[in-house]
Amino acid sequence: MLYSELQCSEAIHKAVERMGFAEMTEVQEKTIPVMLAGRDVIAKAPTGTGKTYLSAFDVKQFHPKRMLYIAHREEILIKARESYRKVLGCGESELGVLSGNSKQGDRKYVFAMVNTLSNPETLASFGKEHFDYILIDEAHHVSAASYRRIIDYFTPDFMLGMTATPERTDGVNIFEMFGYNVAYEIRLQQALDEDMLCPFHYYGIAEYLGAADN
Repeated sequence: MLYSELQCSEAIHKAVERMGFAEMTEVQEKTIPVMLAGRDVIAKAPTGTGKTYLSAFDVKQFHPKRMLYIAHREEILIKARESYRKVLGCGESELGVLSGNSKQGDRKYVFAMVNTLSNPETLASFGKEHFDYILIDEAHHVSAASYRRIIDYFTPDFMLGMTATPERTDGVNIFEMFGYNVAYEIRLQQALDEDMLCPFHYYGIAEYLGAADN
Protein backbone atom coordinates (compact mmCIF):
# COMPACT_ATOMS: atom_id res chain seq x y z
CA MET A 1 0.00 0.00 0.00
CA LEU A 2 1.26 3.47 -0.84
CA TYR A 3 1.35 6.22 1.78
CA SER A 4 -0.53 8.40 -0.68
CA GLU A 5 -3.52 6.02 -0.34
CA LEU A 6 -3.68 6.40 3.44
CA GLN A 7 -6.73 8.21 4.80
CA CYS A 8 -4.98 10.61 7.14
CA SER A 9 -4.22 14.26 7.66
CA GLU A 10 -2.47 16.47 5.14
CA ALA A 11 0.35 16.89 7.66
CA ILE A 12 1.11 13.16 7.45
CA HIS A 13 1.17 13.22 3.66
CA LYS A 14 3.53 16.18 3.69
CA ALA A 15 5.83 14.48 6.20
CA VAL A 16 5.96 11.30 4.12
CA GLU A 17 6.70 13.29 0.97
CA ARG A 18 9.42 15.29 2.75
CA MET A 19 11.14 12.11 3.91
CA GLY A 20 10.92 10.41 0.53
CA PHE A 21 8.79 7.49 1.69
CA ALA A 22 6.48 5.88 -0.85
CA GLU A 23 5.36 2.40 0.16
CA MET A 24 4.44 1.19 3.64
CA THR A 25 5.87 -1.93 5.20
CA GLU A 26 3.24 -4.56 5.93
CA VAL A 27 3.43 -3.72 9.64
CA GLN A 28 2.69 -0.07 8.92
CA GLU A 29 -0.07 -0.85 6.42
CA LYS A 30 -1.94 -3.09 8.86
CA THR A 31 -1.28 -1.12 12.04
CA ILE A 32 -1.72 2.58 11.23
CA PRO A 33 -5.47 2.39 10.39
CA VAL A 34 -6.13 0.52 13.66
CA MET A 35 -4.16 3.07 15.66
CA LEU A 36 -6.09 5.90 14.05
CA ALA A 37 -9.23 4.46 15.66
CA GLY A 38 -7.98 5.92 18.94
CA ARG A 39 -7.92 2.86 21.24
CA ASP A 40 -5.04 1.74 23.45
CA VAL A 41 -3.25 -0.86 21.36
CA ILE A 42 -0.16 -3.06 21.25
CA ALA A 43 1.85 -3.73 18.10
CA LYS A 44 3.89 -6.92 17.92
CA ALA A 45 6.67 -7.11 15.34
CA PRO A 46 10.40 -7.89 15.17
CA THR A 47 13.02 -5.17 15.38
CA GLY A 48 13.61 -3.53 12.01
CA THR A 49 10.08 -3.83 10.60
CA GLY A 50 9.10 -0.17 11.02
CA LYS A 51 7.42 0.11 14.44
CA THR A 52 9.15 3.33 15.46
CA TYR A 53 8.23 5.20 12.26
CA LEU A 54 4.62 3.99 12.33
CA SER A 55 4.32 5.29 15.91
CA ALA A 56 5.81 8.63 14.86
CA PHE A 57 3.28 8.98 12.05
CA ASP A 58 0.48 8.21 14.49
CA VAL A 59 1.74 10.87 16.90
CA LYS A 60 1.75 13.38 14.07
CA GLN A 61 -1.83 12.43 13.21
CA PHE A 62 -2.92 12.53 16.86
CA HIS A 63 -1.56 16.04 17.55
CA PRO A 64 -0.93 15.45 21.28
CA LYS A 65 -0.42 18.40 23.57
CA ARG A 66 2.42 16.43 25.14
CA MET A 67 3.79 12.98 24.28
CA LEU A 68 5.78 10.57 26.44
CA TYR A 69 7.98 7.85 24.92
CA ILE A 70 9.27 5.32 27.47
CA ALA A 71 12.15 2.87 27.04
CA HIS A 72 14.65 1.09 29.28
CA ARG A 73 17.82 1.97 27.36
CA GLU A 74 19.01 5.46 26.48
CA GLU A 75 20.28 4.44 23.03
CA ILE A 76 16.71 3.45 22.13
CA LEU A 77 15.51 6.89 23.21
CA ILE A 78 18.16 8.72 21.18
CA LYS A 79 17.37 6.78 17.99
CA ALA A 80 13.62 7.17 18.47
CA ARG A 81 14.05 10.89 19.11
CA GLU A 82 15.84 11.30 15.78
CA SER A 83 13.17 9.31 13.91
CA TYR A 84 10.44 11.45 15.47
CA ARG A 85 12.28 14.65 14.60
CA LYS A 86 12.29 13.62 10.94
CA VAL A 87 8.60 12.69 10.89
CA LEU A 88 7.26 15.52 13.03
CA GLY A 89 9.43 18.15 11.38
CA CYS A 90 9.68 20.01 14.67
CA GLY A 91 12.53 21.99 16.18
CA GLU A 92 15.07 20.58 18.59
CA SER A 93 13.55 22.68 21.39
CA GLU A 94 10.36 20.57 21.28
CA LEU A 95 12.18 17.24 21.78
CA GLY A 96 13.69 16.27 25.11
CA VAL A 97 15.34 13.31 26.82
CA LEU A 98 14.65 12.53 30.46
CA SER A 99 17.39 10.31 31.86
CA GLY A 100 20.17 10.28 34.40
CA ASN A 101 22.21 12.51 32.10
CA SER A 102 19.45 14.77 30.76
CA LYS A 103 16.56 16.54 32.46
CA GLN A 104 14.39 17.80 29.58
CA GLY A 105 11.01 16.74 30.91
CA ASP A 106 9.49 20.13 30.09
CA ARG A 107 9.55 19.54 26.32
CA LYS A 108 6.49 18.75 24.20
CA TYR A 109 7.84 15.36 23.14
CA VAL A 110 9.62 13.65 26.03
CA PHE A 111 11.71 10.50 25.60
CA ALA A 112 12.18 9.07 29.09
CA MET A 113 14.22 6.34 30.71
CA VAL A 114 11.87 4.17 32.76
CA ASN A 115 14.23 4.06 35.75
CA THR A 116 14.42 7.85 35.81
CA LEU A 117 10.73 8.55 35.33
CA SER A 118 9.57 5.88 37.81
CA ASN A 119 11.35 7.65 40.63
CA PRO A 120 8.49 8.87 42.89
CA GLU A 121 9.92 12.38 43.12
CA THR A 122 10.27 12.63 39.33
CA LEU A 123 6.74 11.30 38.76
CA ALA A 124 5.29 13.77 41.22
CA SER A 125 6.78 16.64 39.20
CA PHE A 126 4.24 15.87 36.44
CA GLY A 127 0.48 16.15 36.62
CA LYS A 128 -1.42 12.92 36.05
CA GLU A 129 -2.86 14.32 32.80
CA HIS A 130 0.38 15.94 31.67
CA PHE A 131 0.78 13.57 28.71
CA ASP A 132 -2.21 12.76 26.51
CA TYR A 133 -0.24 10.25 24.38
CA ILE A 134 2.07 7.64 25.95
CA LEU A 135 4.14 5.14 24.02
CA ILE A 136 5.92 2.22 25.66
CA ASP A 137 8.76 0.62 23.70
CA GLU A 138 9.74 -2.96 24.57
CA ALA A 139 6.28 -3.28 26.10
CA HIS A 140 6.90 -6.82 27.32
CA HIS A 141 8.48 -5.13 30.36
CA VAL A 142 5.23 -3.44 31.47
CA SER A 143 4.60 -5.88 34.32
CA ALA A 144 7.77 -4.68 36.09
CA ALA A 145 7.17 -2.49 39.13
CA SER A 146 8.87 0.55 37.55
CA TYR A 147 6.63 0.41 34.47
CA ARG A 148 3.50 -0.25 36.50
CA ARG A 149 4.24 2.79 38.68
CA ILE A 150 4.30 4.99 35.57
CA ILE A 151 1.27 3.42 33.90
CA ASP A 152 -0.82 3.60 37.07
CA TYR A 153 0.14 7.23 37.65
CA PHE A 154 -0.64 8.84 34.30
CA THR A 155 -4.09 9.08 32.65
CA PRO A 156 -3.40 9.58 28.91
CA ASP A 157 -6.03 9.69 26.19
CA PHE A 158 -4.11 7.03 24.24
CA MET A 159 -1.42 4.47 25.05
CA LEU A 160 0.56 2.43 22.54
CA GLY A 161 2.79 -0.53 23.35
CA MET A 162 5.37 -1.92 20.94
CA THR A 163 7.25 -5.19 21.35
CA ALA A 164 8.78 -8.08 19.43
CA THR A 165 8.29 -10.57 22.28
CA PRO A 166 4.98 -10.16 24.15
CA GLU A 167 4.83 -13.75 25.42
CA ARG A 168 6.44 -14.05 28.84
CA THR A 169 7.71 -17.19 30.55
CA ASP A 170 6.30 -16.02 33.88
CA GLY A 171 2.74 -16.13 32.51
CA VAL A 172 2.08 -12.38 32.86
CA ASN A 173 -0.52 -11.27 30.29
CA ILE A 174 0.62 -7.94 28.88
CA PHE A 175 -2.18 -7.92 26.29
CA GLU A 176 -4.65 -7.32 29.12
CA MET A 177 -2.89 -4.04 29.91
CA PHE A 178 -3.78 -2.79 26.42
CA GLY A 179 -7.38 -3.99 26.42
CA TYR A 180 -6.50 -6.97 24.19
CA ASN A 181 -6.35 -4.56 21.25
CA VAL A 182 -3.60 -5.99 19.05
CA ALA A 183 -3.04 -3.52 16.23
CA TYR A 184 -0.88 -5.95 14.29
CA GLU A 185 1.25 -9.05 14.75
CA ILE A 186 4.02 -10.33 12.54
CA ARG A 187 6.40 -13.13 13.46
CA LEU A 188 10.11 -13.18 12.74
CA GLN A 189 9.86 -15.91 10.11
CA GLN A 190 7.12 -14.03 8.27
CA ALA A 191 9.22 -10.84 8.27
CA LEU A 192 12.14 -12.82 6.82
CA ASP A 193 9.95 -14.51 4.20
CA GLU A 194 8.66 -11.12 3.04
CA ASP A 195 12.18 -9.64 2.79
CA MET A 196 11.50 -7.12 5.53
CA LEU A 197 14.64 -8.25 7.35
CA CYS A 198 18.02 -9.57 6.25
CA PRO A 199 18.46 -13.33 6.79
CA PHE A 200 20.83 -14.40 9.50
CA HIS A 201 22.53 -17.55 10.77
CA TYR A 202 23.31 -18.74 14.26
CA TYR A 203 26.57 -20.53 14.98
CA GLY A 204 27.05 -22.48 18.18
CA ILE A 205 30.49 -23.09 19.63
CA ALA A 206 30.92 -26.28 21.64
CA GLU A 207 33.26 -26.29 24.58
CA TYR A 208 34.58 -29.47 26.13
CA LEU A 209 35.52 -29.32 29.78
CA GLY A 210 37.58 -32.34 30.74
CA ALA A 211 37.89 -33.80 34.17
CA ALA A 212 39.99 -31.80 36.55
CA ASP A 213 43.56 -32.96 36.90
CA ASN A 214 44.27 -34.87 40.07
